[in-house]
Amino acid sequence: IASGEPLGGGRGCVAMPDGTTVLAGFAGTAGNEDLLLARLSSNGVLDTSFGAAGLSRIDLGGSESAQSIIRLADGKLAVTGLTGVLDNEFLVSAPRLLFDIPSRFSDTLIARIDPGSGLLDPDFGNDGVTLVDFGEPQLPSFAFGRGLIQQGDGKLLAVGTLLEWGDWWYYSRIAMARIDTDG
Repeated sequence: IASGEPLGGGRGCVAMPDGTTVLAGFAGTAGNEDLLLARLSSNGVLDTSFGAAGLSRIDLGGSESAQSIIRLADGKLAVTGLTGVLDNEFLVSAPRLLFDIPSRFSDTLIARIDPGSGLLDPDFGNDGVTLVDFGEPQLPSFAFGRGLIQQGDGKLLAVGTLLEWGDWWYYSRIAMARIDTDG
């Protein structure tokens, strides 16, 4: 991470069988965050054999954040979160707030990660990532995965939140997606 750049935040962690811990979250500036994974050794320092000096930063071209991480039955890692854009061109009128607000468009993100390298697993989804769009076409919506489990049949179940624009404010709904083992 470049000197002086905000580090972002951690959202989840998972213990590995070798005693290391993998943290998941985001790094970057507002509207331009990337997924960030870090692996810590058993004594709590960055494991430099993971990613670049212990960190794996994944940029999908938007603004990404991991919200949850799990270890899969095959030893790989999976994260859920969001990827999206802040659209200043699409302002939503919020009369009770007396101003317009920029809209956020985001999709729920599910990614599979190689636990050794910290890189996306290209055999899952579209080059390691599956996106789920719960929103209405042409309307601002903000969907993100909050939790992730692997079911007995190997499929992944992501649960999260969908915020959709109503008459004057966002409405919250529960969003769930079940993903095949190949994404």
